Amino acid sequence: HAVTPRDAFGAGGVAMRSDDKRLTRDFTELTYTRLVHRINGEHSQANFWFLGGVGQLTGNNFDGGKTMLAPGVSADYETTRVYASASVR
Repeated sequence: HAVTPRDAFGAGGVAMRSDDKRLTRDFTELTYTRLVHRINGEHSQANFWFLGGVGQLTGNNFDGGKTMLAPGVSADYETTRVYASASVR
């Protein structure tokens, strides 16, 4: 949910499983996204974002849950015909 033109909050989840299907992890998070910088060209736009998440990590090989932080960055470039994006967390 965008609260300003540069700030948004949300929720997410990730489920992970080992290749042999014995170990599992589930991550449920609250997220925050911030537009750090925008470059407007004559026919294009590029954006740089901060992504952050905090939530509960649970798994079948440890007791209880653990708090996990998930920071990241993202960048995108767009024109009326092309859109490209990359992110890392």
